[in-house]
Amino acid sequence: MPKRNVGSWNSLINGFMRDGEVEPRELFDHMPEKNVVSWTTMVTGYSQNGHQEKALSMFSKMLEMGVKPNDLTVVSVLSACAKIGALGAGVQIHKYLSSSGFQLNKAIGTALVDVNAKCGNVESAKRRTFVLEVL
Repeated sequence: MPKRNVGSWNSLINGFMRDGEVEPRELFDHMPEKNVVSWTTMVTGYSQNGHQEKALSMFSKMLEMGVKPNDLTVVSVLSACAKIGALGAGVQIHKYLSSSGFQLNKAIGTALVDVNAKCGNVESAKRRTFVLEVL
């Protein structure tokens, strides 16, 4: 490709992830510029392809790099937490959302309920379900 930009890199990585390629990390690491979509593509791809720990690791690295997640990033990383029973990570993500002023919406609220319910924290899941009814 003669002219590459962040969008073309993101599309390439997304294509590899959709085909079940779980190691487009080398492409990601060589991207000259990354944005929230780049990071979200990696987090979501790992989560959807059964590599939840890698999704959590990418999310942590994203935050370390000062990139603010979007709604899809948060839902994807919470889904990874739910799939592997990582309640502690889910709680930490929820604390991050609260402290950073992240806007709760139905998608994120549902993901929080899912993490709590799948990790056996039923009372917390019930409380979050009540909050979702208000949204």
